[in-house]
Amino acid sequence: MGQNNNLPALTQETVVARINIELTKKQLSVQKLQDEADALEYTEENIPIISAYLAKLAAIDKVTNDVHTEVKKPYLEAGRVCDAAKNSNLAITAAIRTTVSAKHSKLCAEVDRKKKEAAEAKAKQEAILRGIDTNVIEFSSKIASCTTNVELINVERLINLEKSESRAEKYGDFHLQAIAKYDEVLKPILKNQKEKIQQKEELEKKIKEAEKLDDVEKIDELSEQKEKIEEQIQDNAIKVQEAAINTAPIEPSIPLAEEVFADTKSRRSYTIEIADEKEAIKKAKDLLEISINKDAANIILKTLKDTGAFKDKSEVILNGIKYSEIKNYK
Repeated sequence: MGQNNNLPALTQETVVARINIELTKKQLSVQKLQDEADALEYTEENIPIISAYLAKLAAIDKVTNDVHTEVKKPYLEAGRVCDAAKNSNLAITAAIRTTVSAKHSKLCAEVDRKKKEAAEAKAKQEAILRGIDTNVIEFSSKIASCTTNVELINVERLINLEKSESRAEKYGDFHLQAIAKYDEVLKPILKNQKEKIQQKEELEKKIKEAEKLDDVEKIDELSEQKEKIEEQIQDNAIKVQEAAINTAPIEPSIPLAEEVFADTKSRRSYTIEIADEKEAIKKAKDLLEISINKDAANIILKTLKDTGAFKDKSEVILNGIKYSEIKNYK
């Protein structure tokens, strides 16, 4: 490939001048073409004259294209030299980029995966800890609303179930802390409520015995004591719930490690492709650009021509594709 370092500057006028010189050599000119076209008379007798005029236009076009090719050639070669230099450098950077980008993308994807896992682990930890605190409040409320020993036993069973090994998976690494929290907050509440209810039930038994003996004075005395116990149970219900709500949130004994991740920069891009051609044509035809595969269609066209399909017609429709015969006069 030759070097063209001193190519003259081109203008449209200089190239037009080159074309006109070659046309003059062949006794052709574009100056009077329009006047000649306007002077043509379109009659059957003049068909040979019109055909000769069209041939003249074709000759001028050929000269124009030939001069264009000749004048452009050295500039085209110079452009190819520039392109080759550019493409040489870009080929080197592209090859290196392919390797580096692949490794870089893999590394960044791994960091993003770790970030996602860390965020999920933290969210799971927070959910478990919130669940423990919520359970403390709910169990406290249930204990406070118990008025019989049977009700208390049922609540205690629910608490023990949460503390059992069957719930270990639910609490994960925080099961032992959950057990400790339930024992710390709920055991005293259970014990206090049990004592109050036991006192109330014992007074109810004594009242029944006094009623059998028709000991009015004793009944009044015991009933007064019972009312005080019931008031204490009611007061206890409020205190219990307040104490549970005000209990400090549970903190993990082993805090989740806050790993520091490298910053990753990404630019989102999206691809669109046809996954199911039949479904796309049926339901998303407006999103498709349908064009003819000319190489394949020309094979069919040749077969149609060879078999005389255009003998008495100018168009043939086959499988939804229209093949047309067009006459160009000269």
